[in-house]
Amino acid sequence: MTAHQNESGLTFLLPEDRLLNLDATVATICNGKNHFPSVDFLIFRQGASSTEWIMMLIEAKSSAPNPTNPKSRQQVNWFLRELSEKFRYSLALAAAMSLEAHPTIVRPRTHNRRQMPSPGNWHLILVISGDFKTAWCNLWADKLASHLKSTLRAWGLSRSSVQVLNKELARKVGLIA
Repeated sequence: MTAHQNESGLTFLLPEDRLLNLDATVATICNGKNHFPSVDFLIFRQGASSTEWIMMLIEAKSSAPNPTNPKSRQQVNWFLRELSEKFRYSLALAAAMSLEAHPTIVRPRTHNRRQMPSPGNWHLILVISGDFKTAWCNLWADKLASHLKSTLRAWGLSRSSVQVLNKELARKVGLIA
């Protein structure tokens, strides 16, 4: 069954039995105290074959600074630091969940350790609603990947695992309504 999750002005169409709301999970882990940053969702999707799985860490934002405007450099850097921190913690949380290393993390119902995708099938996805030009998506993905360079290297992820989508592109790939 597909769950409709609203986040940052977007309605995500996500597989309910393979979905983990990371914000809620982090709140549970931390008992509402000393909350650490995380992306909005972790999703497992079936790949091209019945044995292939894809893991997507998805963060939604209602807006982003203009990456081509020199006057927004400070805003862009702050935004990138915030996103990088969220993706780093979320990768660690996904690994802890899959390894059953944390007793309070509840995995999606259909997920089991055998389904943990290989790092080549991990995707870190930023979806930006609002007035965000398609031409900025690759520029933002490059900037975010650059900020995550050591993390990508540590997890064996390639630059192509980092994706930035606007509403139009997210709709095209079936993430939002």
